[in-house]
Amino acid sequence: MGVDLSHERLNAGSGAGIGGLAGARATADHLPFAGGSFDLVYSRFLLQYLADPASALTEMRRVARPGGTVVLQDLDSQLVNNYPPDEVLEGLMGEFLAASKGSLDVFIGRKLYSLATTAGLKEVTVRTNAYHLIAGTADARTMAAWELKVEIAYPSVVRALGDDKARELRCRLLRYLADPCTLTYSTLFTVCGSVPEPAAPTPVEAVTIRLSASQDNRKCTSEEVNQVRRSGR
Repeated sequence: MGVDLSHERLNAGSGAGIGGLAGARATADHLPFAGGSFDLVYSRFLLQYLADPASALTEMRRVARPGGTVVLQDLDSQLVNNYPPDEVLEGLMGEFLAASKGSLDVFIGRKLYSLATTAGLKEVTVRTNAYHLIAGTADARTMAAWELKVEIAYPSVVRALGDDKARELRCRLLRYLADPCTLTYSTLFTVCGSVPEPAAPTPVEAVTIRLSASQDNRKCTSEEVNQVRRSGR
């Protein structure tokens, strides 16, 4: 079962030739499934774009069955880990990221462990891998991918920075990736956790009440039973 807001992506997924794949159009913080519906709930490259990733994670935990697994994958430091620094590029990128607060968090990867534990997941594990790693001039395939990324993001950049700064940011970023003396990288975080099983009910302990001769012909009140329990007799 896949979830997306885009009809196009849902249709593409249903036509991908994967048997039994279905899709639902919904937001991550209001999943249209009953609690405990799935053995595995998986999110990839989603939380970085959400204003409230904690709410989405709460929903992911809700729809996973007790003992099931929740897996989170997201990037950290995309677009900002560059060396040597380009001061103009860094300034424009910082301005864009500040204007995009609530719709893009490039440091979400390092936050996944805290989000998972706060949501109540147990046995949480963390794994990191290099994701973008471009040392020197990006190859043709990598450059084409970044050109497409920039094209998709460009309207948002224009809204945040205006036309002139948006053009400057696009040109400087692509020029940086083509420079044989630069390095840029980002980190992929993979965080896995399990939904705890419900706690076993506490067994009711037997209570022995000793009655005096004057009391053995009447029933004990509930208050008397509670007093005995509190006293530990």
